Amino acid sequence: MASALAAKSRTEVDTALACLEESGDFPPGLLRALRAELAPVACADALAAPLLEKPPGKLPRDIEDTLFGLAVSARLARLLEGPPKLEPPFSKDRFMSFQKEQLGPWLVSQALAIDALSLEGARLGGYGRGVAAIAAGNADLRFVDMARAIPLPEEIRADKELTDVYYGSLDEALEPRKRRGRDAALVGLRAFAELGAVADPRVTEARALLSKLWSGSRVDALDELVVPPPAVASEATADVKLAATLPTFYAGHALSGVNASNAQLLRAFSARGVPKSVLERLDPKKLSGEERLLLGAMHVQFGRQYFRAADFRRARETLASGKLDDAGRLLSAIAQALERGPDGIGNLMLKGPGMTGSFDVSGLDVIAKQRGAFAGAAAFDAAYVLGLAPKPDDAAFWDDLGARFEAAEKLLSQSKASAPELARAKKYAEGARATARALREKR
Repeated sequence: MASALAAKSRTEVDTALACLEESGDFPPGLLRALRAELAPVACADALAAPLLEKPPGKLPRDIEDTLFGLAVSARLARLLEGPPKLEPPFSKDRFMSFQKEQLGPWLVSQALAIDALSLEGARLGGYGRGVAAIAAGNADLRFVDMARAIPLPEEIRADKELTDVYYGSLDEALEPRKRRGRDAALVGLRAFAELGAVADPRVTEARALLSKLWSGSRVDALDELVVPPPAVASEATADVKLAATLPTFYAGHALSGVNASNAQLLRAFSARGVPKSVLERLDPKKLSGEERLLLGAMHVQFGRQYFRAADFRRARETLASGKLDDAGRLLSAIAQALERGPDGIGNLMLKGPGMTGSFDVSGLDVIAKQRGAFAGAAAFDAAYVLGLAPKPDDAAFWDDLGARFEAAEKLLSQSKASAPELARAKKYAEGARATARALREKR
């Protein structure tokens, strides 16, 4: 399997995996699901459907649901392609006629197709349900985004009252679908989080669409934290190669019996995510310092991806099992700062990042004052975390936040941080100062 996945082209990978399907070395249907997973998203059902129609035997439930989920996902991916377009000349009358006779019926047909496929996915469980749910959520959110982006003729745009009425009516009509898309995407994200997946394009798309259409949700807020550089996987053994390459669901099957309590495997798993079945067998107290740091870093990575307080608590517990180096102390302080936040993106969107009280950045402040290798990172992270739950009408709060970001910029420059990190610290310092001035001017 490791050799098959290392082939040069997508076609060669699929051909090699197709040969392995006959080996009997893997659970029935697993390699077909993997082939469908690695194919272009919109083509997955061409591989999954034939096996579902004529299975080689009894398929394990989780693999059968995965094949169904991939098929549903493919059909959803093919929707919303090639919408009708209004050809010039553009006028109000022609636009209204086009909307009624062409665009409207097309939008209705696409919406009904999304609804039907969403119901099919809702009957599934496990990873298959997650794949289908996140695809349905992404389809609904793409639908909303596309409908909002339809250009209006100049004749309509020139009339502000008419434009406001149009977009007001459009937003009102799209709101139920927007909420449906959000809820479906959250179901999918929860399934991927439970699985232990980190690097997955579906998750990336869902987070991006949620952030765009629910701009105040802060779904991707923790992406900007400055953390120690990620571990680089060493591709030595077949197990290590598979841990670094396989999507997490398939790694959970192919590497179900592997002992991940070694640094090489943990580094490899950090690239895509460690399967829950593998993670549950790891005892932090029995790991070396390097292995414990890698596991703690993965928990922090999970927490940032899915905004889950439980992952930050696990990171703290893991890192507290032995001595820490500078990177470990920074990770532990980040976990301390966020372990009382929301437990999942759903809670974040409904209740906000600081729903259980203030964040504790005292550990980050200690590291910043020690002027070590990660002082600038700790100073920036402390300011950034405090800014997640601001005091909107408190000028003194924004003064302090501006001072924190200014101090972070100086410390980052001393540690030769990257230009984007320095620019962010400067931008946030200026923004906080401007907010403080605006609040004072209101009085």
